[in-house]
Amino acid sequence: MNIRLLRAQNFYSQTNYTETSKVHAVELLEKAIKKLDEVINNDFADDGNPIIKEGVSIALLCKGTILGEQGKIEEEITIYDDIDNRFGRDDSPGVREVVALALFNKGITLEKQGKTEETIAVYDDIDRRFAQDETPGVREQVARALFCKGVTLMKQRKTTEEIAIYNDIDRRFGNDETPGIREQVAKAFFNKGFTLNEQGKAKEAIAIYDDIDHRFGKDETPGVREQVAKALFCKGVALGKQDKTEEAITIFNGIDRRFGNDELPNVRDVVASALFNRDIALKQQGQDRRRKRNSLGE
Repeated sequence: MNIRLLRAQNFYSQTNYTETSKVHAVELLEKAIKKLDEVINNDFADDGNPIIKEGVSIALLCKGTILGEQGKIEEEITIYDDIDNRFGRDDSPGVREVVALALFNKGITLEKQGKTEETIAVYDDIDRRFAQDETPGVREQVARALFCKGVTLMKQRKTTEEIAIYNDIDRRFGNDETPGIREQVAKAFFNKGFTLNEQGKAKEAIAIYDDIDHRFGKDETPGVREQVAKALFCKGVALGKQDKTEEAITIFNGIDRRFGNDELPNVRDVVASALFNRDIALKQQGQDRRRKRNSLGE
């Protein structure tokens, strides 16, 4: 992702580490919006210079993000639409990335409002307009949009369409080495396995979890590592439900061995859950052995 864009997305919240009160947080956001408006309304805002256009588009994107943080949803969406209206036909890679991200943010916001059909329409629009773009940051937004469309379809229980989306992500982005895109592919695989398991297709689900570990097991990208740990955990749970207690225990121990020292909070949560389930499985295993001995009159 564009470094300036990444910094711009995060700058308004950085002071929250020292300013903890809500009053101060609101004040900081309001000050940030004023600063951004100075950039947006500057005399150079309509300059044709690519760098200036990118700066203005980033300022607008940050303003939209801040408005969303403040719960001003309609104003937030208006900003995203303004970005698209002003820069939607721009060919500059940096500006196109901002436009794609603005549309993606719009889709996420609409989803939170429960506007499912509008949400999917936005994700489809991102795919239609940017599918052929080779800019890594833009490609990542396309992959994210497709993944979120799959999640939206999952919530609607349209599992066939959902899985088709995940397969499409793998087909189109499965060989991409960009960390952010690899994360979307891994997430798509995990969701596919989870959905198959929910359908009672445990064998197919376990095969997916194994594939995630095979393809992404050595990836050091934080978001990808999380998906690998989650996939292994779900495999252990699935094996436990099949009364394959010994195999399940092996999986849970493997999670602890591989991820026990990981500092990522989400991965640490998976490890804690794995150890908890392992202890339950060990207890169940002991009870089963005692019952077996008793039935044999030992």
